[in-house]
Amino acid sequence: MPLSGSFIDDRDATTLTYAVRDNSNPGLFSTVAVNSVTRMLTLMYAPGQSGEATLTITATDSGGLSVAAPLKVIVRPAAPAPDPNPGGGAPPLPAGTKMVMGRLFTRAPGSRRKVAAAGVAVFLDANANGTRDANEPAVTSAANGFYAFTGLAAGKYQVRLADAAWQLIARAGKPPRPVIVPARRRKAVMAMPMLLAAAAP
Repeated sequence: MPLSGSFIDDRDATTLTYAVRDNSNPGLFSTVAVNSVTRMLTLMYAPGQSGEATLTITATDSGGLSVAAPLKVIVRPAAPAPDPNPGGGAPPLPAGTKMVMGRLFTRAPGSRRKVAAAGVAVFLDANANGTRDANEPAVTSAANGFYAFTGLAAGKYQVRLADAAWQLIARAGKPPRPVIVPARRRKAVMAMPMLLAAAAP
């Protein structure tokens, strides 16, 4: 802040010198300085500190006469950063231009033949907890069993079932491997096909 307009001297207005004589709360600041050329007072607040301080500013003329005036400074606590995930659960997925596609199958009734599983919801499990959270995107498979997640950034994704009416028939008891989306990939990345069965009532 400029100090030159805070003090008036009819004879010596342009030659006044300024100084900080007293500081009632020095821990509030990391730096308190007056520039003798620009007559600017600079206050650098100490990280994580808040409160009040009274600075005593002196103005001295060329004859050595001076006057002091108090300057009250209030430092309020910093506002907390907004919660990127106010609803809890998984954080929002970063946006991008990538796509992950996959296909869902089930067995035809009374047969070992695979048929498309349509209308089944799947989601991207961002925090790997096995449950769909508010920020995790979900899509529904089309009539041919295909699904697609768009607007993704490069990274690793785990596709899981979001439909309680179905259960995954895992190969050798293992869930599908995560889908790796490379940064330089322009085409859609295909997830491993998932074979489903109706969940037990």
